[in-house]
Amino acid sequence: EGIIKSRTEQLEKEIADKEIMEEELRKARELAIKESRAKSMFLANMSHEIRTPMNGVIGMANILKDTELNPEQREYLDIIEISGNNLLSIINDILDFSKIEAGQVELENIPFNLKEQVEEVTKILHTRAEGKGLKLFFSISPELPDKMRGDPVRFKQIILNLTNNAIKFTSEGSITIHVELVTKDETKVMLKCR
Repeated sequence: EGIIKSRTEQLEKEIADKEIMEEELRKARELAIKESRAKSMFLANMSHEIRTPMNGVIGMANILKDTELNPEQREYLDIIEISGNNLLSIINDILDFSKIEAGQVELENIPFNLKEQVEEVTKILHTRAEGKGLKLFFSISPELPDKMRGDPVRFKQIILNLTNNAIKFTSEGSITIHVELVTKDETKVMLKCR
């Protein structure tokens, strides 16, 4: 009888512990769902709040382009416009964070000019490099076609991040963005950016 009572008490304790654990898991799950909804609401609100002024900046840059500008002013305006568009792309990526978490991000597959993307990065970061006394160049392998298909925004973001890091960790001399051909067939081109 003592053994049966002891075993019964042990089973009752295990059942009670299991119920407590299930309750804790349920509460944790509810909290995670609430936090996820709060994050989504925050991102949705921020989407409008950030995009509106950025669109204003880009719009004003376009209006200024229709005025008389000297070549230096036009170059600065181009940098403002390119940087504004890049910032909007980054904002869109941040706002799509929930898609990333769910593994639903899809890369674009649209035509773009490889050289133009690298030139834009060079324009954007030229002043920063110059501020550190560095020269900034780029080199694109001649075997690479100018026109490609892929995700130009993410390609440019990769080049931008790599170059930003190079500027950050280089104290003198120059930096060259190299885009090289690794492999190529009828449908795919593999690049190496360094």
